[in-house]
Amino acid sequence: VRIGLPKRGPDGKPVLNEKGEPEIAWQPKLAASCVTAVADGMAVDTLSEVVGEVEVGEVELTPLKEAVERKKDINRSLLALSRILAL
Repeated sequence: VRIGLPKRGPDGKPVLNEKGEPEIAWQPKLAASCVTAVADGMAVDTLSEVVGEVEVGEVELTPLKEAVERKKDINRSLLALSRILAL
């Protein structure tokens, strides 16, 4: 997700756009929504094109990550079994 906070003026108050809405200072990098702490006034963008492109890439990599983790689990199990059989 893309996250940001309202821009603040020298007086500490939010800077408003012509519609009277707070202007958002977006973070330069995208963040993982599952580990991002919520802050008061935080804006969260899940619908922009740049976020969508990253989500598609993440979905494509997820099965690969799961396969790697399963292989690691199998290797750990085989190592434990070989230690037991060696006793």
